[in-house]
Amino acid sequence: MKTKAAILVLALLLLLVLPGCLKIEKIETPDVPVTVAPTVPDGIPEAALDYAKDWVKTLTDALAEAGCPVTAAEITGMTMMNTGTAGLWDSVNMYELAYAVTPADPAKVPEGGVLDADGRFIGAESYGAPYILLYCYDFEDDGVDGIAWQRMTVLHAADIERHYNTPDMLEKYGSPYTAACMNVLDRMRQTGEIPRHDP
Repeated sequence: MKTKAAILVLALLLLLVLPGCLKIEKIETPDVPVTVAPTVPDGIPEAALDYAKDWVKTLTDALAEAGCPVTAAEITGMTMMNTGTAGLWDSVNMYELAYAVTPADPAKVPEGGVLDADGRFIGAESYGAPYILLYCYDFEDDGVDGIAWQRMTVLHAADIERHYNTPDMLEKYGSPYTAACMNVLDRMRQTGEIPRHDP
């Protein structure tokens, strides 16, 4: 009986003590809003700003999951690229995106991350700047004309350099940015993600 009682006491102690010993530290990931800096030029469409904010928010979530929670996130620049894709009724708009994300601990930024002078994460060295692509088209609904936007994808400078800044792409399109936009558009039309829009 004494042996059984001793085993029971030991089991209870293990149940009470071990959870504290084996506690896994959970990284808190507060909801950090993505703000827009005054350096972002006026006239950027709301649809493009929203896409940029959502992309940066996804980035902050990924950093937190990697053990690097952030305390602030900001879009610091958006530059519309000349892609030569504007048609009569539609176009592909491409924006180079600059951002700055403040890590709670800069030492925890994943390897290859680039920090600015203020210790903010501004990108991954091997990826280069991100470019967001949106499809824009005119539409008419019940006699009212409007402009609709559809998110396409986000490419990085390294993707564009590798896949679209090639002799055959430059010969066909004249610019790696035009090549990137037209290839993504063609691919999305083939899959039915973007139908052809006529007025």
